[in-house]
Amino acid sequence: MKKNFKIISVILLVIVSINVFFYVRYLNLDTYTWNTDGTLLILGEKQYKCEPLDNSVDLNLDKQIGKIQDEDSSFRVCSIKGESINDRIAIRGFMFPAEAYSRIDTYIKK
Repeated sequence: MKKNFKIISVILLVIVSINVFFYVRYLNLDTYTWNTDGTLLILGEKQYKCEPLDNSVDLNLDKQIGKIQDEDSSFRVCSIKGESINDRIAIRGFMFPAEAYSRIDTYIKK
């Protein structure tokens, strides 16, 4: 009986530790906001505008770097492999294709 109790205690400890790790990681993400008409994504002084993409583009998303304020937690702001988050980011969601966003000052220059 004691052996079973120890095994169950260790399993519960591992499960709680993993959940705490991911919860703390989620709390430390940047919080992006939409502007009033929903066309720009804003983080502090940085503003990003959606890029037109066709469905065949593979964005090679990297890790999650942010979340969107007042939106469902299924929407994630991700970095794109090999690119600076100061130039381009992507939004991915559950049942939502990934969309790339370019920083406005680099977007206008193109």
